[in-house]
Amino acid sequence: MTYIPEHEPWRNGSIEHFNGWLQERLLTIPLHSPSQVRRELAAMMDTCFREQIHPDLNFQTTAQVRQNLSPRTLPHNFRRHLQPLPVTIGRVTFIRRIRQSGRITILAAKFAVGKRFAHQYVAAILYTRMMIIKVHFHGHLIKQFDFPFVGKHLL
Repeated sequence: MTYIPEHEPWRNGSIEHFNGWLQERLLTIPLHSPSQVRRELAAMMDTCFREQIHPDLNFQTTAQVRQNLSPRTLPHNFRRHLQPLPVTIGRVTFIRRIRQSGRITILAAKFAVGKRFAHQYVAAILYTRMMIIKVHFHGHLIKQFDFPFVGKHLL
């Protein structure tokens, strides 16, 4: 699994397609007050629900898919969500842009990669069996870190 860089939604084509669709409809309306913006956004959300097709939903709208679903609720005594989730063995790749400080952030943990790589993109691969992160720049391993568990910070 590969994740796009944080705060760079333009790297996701479906999001960009939706943003273009939304701007096309929203920016054609002159908006003069916060209450008007709220009303228009509520109307746009309803329109998205009824009109925006999704390739992952067999090119159907959310409304079309929900027509065939019946709502399900959890039992009142459900507590499973309070138990820690098991970690699947494998690897997860994160694409990150190195900040001016030479750091990247992965799953709320900060890692010092080096200021000489500032503003460059790296592939950081989390190996879940060993709980290590290997950072690659142009296909070369440049750093390796132990991944911290919840509550621990590297920097």
